Amino acid sequence: MSIEDLPVDIISNLPIGLIGEIHSHLPWKEVVKTSILSKKWRSIWYSHPIIWLDETDFGADYTNYSCTDKPRRDAFFTHMMELLEIRERNSELDYSVNKLFLRMTLEYDPSAEHLVNKWISFALEKKVRMICLGLKKINRTLYYLRGIAFSGTELVGLTISDCHITNCSFKLPALKLLFLFAVCIKDHDFMDLIAACPRIEKLRVLDTRELHTIVVSNPHLKFFGGNLSCSNGKIRIESAEFDSLEFSFTKYVCKVEITSATTVRELTVRNANNHEALMHLINKFPLLEKLIIHDCSRLQNLHISQPNLASLVLMDCTVVHLVRLTTPKLKSLEYKGQHTNFEGIEDLEELEFVLLYLEPVDMDTYWWYKWLRDILKLCARSKHLSVICNSQKVIIIPEYLRHLVSITDMEHLELEIKTLDGTFKEVTDELIRILPDLKTLSLTLGSTTKFFQIRIDEDGDLSAEEEAHNPKPNRRVSILRSMISKQIGE
Repeated sequence: MSIEDLPVDIISNLPIGLIGEIHSHLPWKEVVKTSILSKKWRSIWYSHPIIWLDETDFGADYTNYSCTDKPRRDAFFTHMMELLEIRERNSELDYSVNKLFLRMTLEYDPSAEHLVNKWISFALEKKVRMICLGLKKINRTLYYLRGIAFSGTELVGLTISDCHITNCSFKLPALKLLFLFAVCIKDHDFMDLIAACPRIEKLRVLDTRELHTIVVSNPHLKFFGGNLSCSNGKIRIESAEFDSLEFSFTKYVCKVEITSATTVRELTVRNANNHEALMHLINKFPLLEKLIIHDCSRLQNLHISQPNLASLVLMDCTVVHLVRLTTPKLKSLEYKGQHTNFEGIEDLEELEFVLLYLEPVDMDTYWWYKWLRDILKLCARSKHLSVICNSQKVIIIPEYLRHLVSITDMEHLELEIKTLDGTFKEVTDELIRILPDLKTLSLTLGSTTKFFQIRIDEDGDLSAEEEAHNPKPNRRVSILRSMISKQIGE
């Protein structure tokens, strides 16, 4: 029985503590809807442990300021004031705050800045566990977050974006997660912030201004992600438990020092356009188990040779000549990019999972289909080969090129075609023609997935027989990634 089906008197007479417990398991917007159930519920929903204040819920566009949004922002500002007054007036109903989410664009009004500060202080007083702040000015300048005492014994996560952090004090003994996005913070303020977080485990600093040096010496830090948007920047991480680095290249040269490089097991690199700089960073970590290279262009050659590497992801990469893999323990490969030649895949005896994203570019050319044939042949023996493409035309091969694409030794294939331009029969017939050794096929067209066993009929011809019991549609890729994670021990 749902809440709406209960008699009104039972709903009204539920204990306040039980109502609060029900609220704690509901999303913020669903909690607001419960205010119609009774007068008691209408007052209690204000004490929900998640405080969600987002101007976009009132129709304002946070990403792009427009004067036409002023009435919506005024309504949002009024809501913020009224909600704070209610929660302060009914403090006896207020339980601890789990999360404060505040995103808004502030006009030139001192009262708005005062209200923002009051909400932050209120949440900290209520022993908030997570704070997420996104604050902008109407002229697209950063909001000055200044003079605030961030002191919270229960705060474990702090995210700040689009702010100028200055002259704030910090005392965050329980903080484990700190994310700074597009903020302006000077070196001394950043040092004070990091020093106030003795238990920090995950730090992300991205697209900052005026920050030249990131030095973190903390035995608990496990992850760092980010970059420095300044010349001659320096990032130094000192932690015996550090195991994951995510680094984004910029046009500026940045020195990266990891004192315990042999503990790093996962590396993510973005926006690398210089081959030497990319390889220099990768080779700092000889015991990598997972490597992700994303949005990298103008690379001539790429040689990956880490002996313990189990998972490699190349997404939206342009490697002009060759990707060479001498990684004997590689179990999973994920690739999305241009028609790069691969070398060494056929020698990877432990390769089990391959996920390929194909774009239907130049798909009527001889060279495209030759590349497709070559990469499928290289990956044919993997236990789970998944191919995702944006058009069925990638698979419906011109008659004069079918001899080129015929591939033996491929027994299992998982294929997803984003658009639904053809029928399952058309695609399965085509695949049977070019993959004579195929035994099982998972085929997704649009939003529907079907599973087939390839059998020999009475005439000795191959045919695809649909299995009766199919998993839910479009679950294949997530299942595959879950299997990859289990195999490499993540």
